[in-house]
Amino acid sequence: MQRLLLWDAPNMDMTLSTLIGGKPTPRQRPDLGALIEWFAARGSSEESHEAAVFVNVPAHLAERMTGWVMWLNETGYRVFAKPKEGASDIDQDIRARLYAVEPAELAEVVLASHDAKAFLEDGETLASKGVSVTVLGFRELAPRFARSESVTFVDLDEIPDLFDEPPPRVRLDALPIEGRWFEPPPDEPLLDDA
Repeated sequence: MQRLLLWDAPNMDMTLSTLIGGKPTPRQRPDLGALIEWFAARGSSEESHEAAVFVNVPAHLAERMTGWVMWLNETGYRVFAKPKEGASDIDQDIRARLYAVEPAELAEVVLASHDAKAFLEDGETLASKGVSVTVLGFRELAPRFARSESVTFVDLDEIPDLFDEPPPRVRLDALPIEGRWFEPPPDEPLLDDA
């Protein structure tokens, strides 16, 4: 039996930027090394494991992204890299990898993406065939996945050591009993100077 971890890098990066309202700092980005450890710990030694990151590479960032791709390989990830041209996307490539394994040979799929339009139906189809399907994301930005009855949703904050610094979030469904303050961004003035 095989287990797959598929990380939709463009979608996850864009969603994190939306969540924090700008470009994430290195400390706000997820540690994919911690993610692959979490993934491996969920399985058994009798199952084969594959972790893959799918990425679009804009021409002007190709050189800067090379080190990251090499690090991902050293960490244990396969990386599918595709030139970013216009509105090109990697959804079809993720889907192709997902269906490259017969459902009868697939024990689990863990998909990191907020793109329910692209992947919810696939996840529910695999789940109906007995495959354990888990989607990783930020709950408030993935409501269709979180509400699915056949797909398990895991909030990224629940994965140990994934973030050095948890991204700022407004989550009213997980408030501590004593309450919590939600602060404005530090660089946002309260009032405009007159």
